[in-house]
Amino acid sequence: MGYYPPPGQPPQHHHMHMTAAPMGMPSQAMAMRYQLPPQADQRIMSGGRHKKEIKRRTKTGCLTCRKRRIKCDEAHPTCRNCQKSKRECLGYDPIFKQQPGPAQIQPAPSAAPPVTSTPATAAPPPAQVAYSHVPQGYAPAAPNYAPAPGHSTSPPAPGPDPSYELSAAIDPALAGADPAAPMSIPPVAYDPSTRVYVRKEDKESLTPPPPEGLPLKAKRIQIDELFALSGVAPHAQPPTPGPIPHNVVEEIKMLFSRDYAIHMDRCVETTWYSTKGLTRLLNDHSTMELFAFFVSQIRHNQDYDMQRRTTSLEAKLVWRLLSLPRQSASATNGTNGTSEHETDLLQKEAALRVEVLEALLTYQILPFNPLAELIYDPQVPHLKQYEVDFWRHLGTFVTFRDADEESSRNIEATLGACRNILGMIECRDVIYSMMIARHYGGRFPDLPENVSHQPYPPDQEDDRSKMVVAKKFLEDESQGRGMSQVIFRLAGMAIRSWSLGQ
Repeated sequence: MGYYPPPGQPPQHHHMHMTAAPMGMPSQAMAMRYQLPPQADQRIMSGGRHKKEIKRRTKTGCLTCRKRRIKCDEAHPTCRNCQKSKRECLGYDPIFKQQPGPAQIQPAPSAAPPVTSTPATAAPPPAQVAYSHVPQGYAPAAPNYAPAPGHSTSPPAPGPDPSYELSAAIDPALAGADPAAPMSIPPVAYDPSTRVYVRKEDKESLTPPPPEGLPLKAKRIQIDELFALSGVAPHAQPPTPGPIPHNVVEEIKMLFSRDYAIHMDRCVETTWYSTKGLTRLLNDHSTMELFAFFVSQIRHNQDYDMQRRTTSLEAKLVWRLLSLPRQSASATNGTNGTSEHETDLLQKEAALRVEVLEALLTYQILPFNPLAELIYDPQVPHLKQYEVDFWRHLGTFVTFRDADEESSRNIEATLGACRNILGMIECRDVIYSMMIARHYGGRFPDLPENVSHQPYPPDQEDDRSKMVVAKKFLEDESQGRGMSQVIFRLAGMAIRSWSLGQ
């Protein structure tokens, strides 16, 4: 499971543990964490400035225009070239996009100017964007994977970037390995009006709980403990004195639609957050208050300690936003409850995926695979099939306790099945690294707290090297190498989870 070593780290301050700055953090604060691409007014430099300007413009255009090698007008949310040619605009590389909202503000020494916001616009359909530091061992091996029978789906969801070609397995042992056996499916009920299959209440038919044994960690890890990135707790949220001001609500809409929804879609491989997440957020009073508090914090020019607290606060916010589909519709203000058969497929799917993701992060062992509750319609493209099976394998993984030789073989087989269908999709690479860290991390308590500056081991197939490579990849993602704030914070939470158990 070898990597190509990712590109060199950005310049770091010798006295800091570097973390990516929260979305919307003022530029002075962000510069203390990692070097950001220059803003629009900094593009023209002395000495070869015209050449540098042209080079940068080729990077800031939409991914469709960049692929076609034509000039992009960089309109948001979709460029006019794609609209005129009736092509799908794949969006912009978040590394080079301008920071919305408060990030555009340059605070004066005395006081920051007032922040203005515009009404949120509908986010474009998410598209997976290829990232530059794909680990070698995580390269796609999809042709060697056969979808398990009975696992198919009908709703659309983002697929991998079409610019890469599927290749043979990196690991010959995985190429010859059979995919994980299909899980048994208990009886289901089908509602034709929603095209959703829902598990009948037959708990006896579900996968039996894992054998009793020692817990994975000495103590149970709670999800709230993972928000303290690098051991720094988030800001304490004070009581909200009254209703959230209208301008703050509009700013929340803008930030959610532009900076969070589409990246949560990519992380959970759904379209629920972009299509229905904002409505659910606006009806969730406690999450709105948390978001408003976060907005108030990123407006200030903060010192280093305060910035670290704001980073942890964003981790808390990201998880609350990811958990929006897990709430029942009746729990939100002004929304009537719906029966189980009327549950929207996208919401049910997203909610269960976040559930198994939480179990992975908190080292919890589930009594059965929650994602086995969903059965999909037949006739589905293979890329969507790989997505469904990847998450089902993850759900199976969190039901295993590494207590004996048989369970260890099952875990290894599940990891191999997931590795075969990573597809160069960043969220899967991050989740797979979390799985590796969970399985192997407890075996190496002497592993350094931070391995980001260590060289990659020459032999990356032994268990310790697998753990080092996975942890190094997560650290890279959490320190600004990831493609979005969502990935930054989830990777940071995974590192925090590993640290708590040592």
